[in-house]
Amino acid sequence: SSRRRHTRYWRDWSSDVCSSDLKALEFFREEVAVIRQFDHPNVIQWKNVYEHDTNIYVIEDYLKGDNMFQRLEAEKHYRFTELQCVKFVKQMMSAVQYLHSKQIVHQDLKLCKF
Repeated sequence: SSRRRHTRYWRDWSSDVCSSDLKALEFFREEVAVIRQFDHPNVIQWKNVYEHDTNIYVIEDYLKGDNMFQRLEAEKHYRFTELQCVKFVKQMMSAVQYLHSKQIVHQDLKLCKF
């Protein structure tokens, strides 16, 4: 079975959004509506979003295993093969192309997002 690669759409909202900031909260809700419509094998799925008091909880796909950055940090001498790199880059670019087709710019691409 092949492992799905995922990317995330935007920055951590936890410090930006609270229920007392109505403008930021409304913007966040609009973004959630867009993100929940994503349907691509290399883009993480948001299953649900809950608001409770001043907290917002995002329920998303469970991703088993480490991200690429964690893997490289844990195994300092590990080297991906050229074929592995080609496969990873194709998956990443497929996700980015999908987001661009939806008029969305990722804003924060880095290894820990894959």
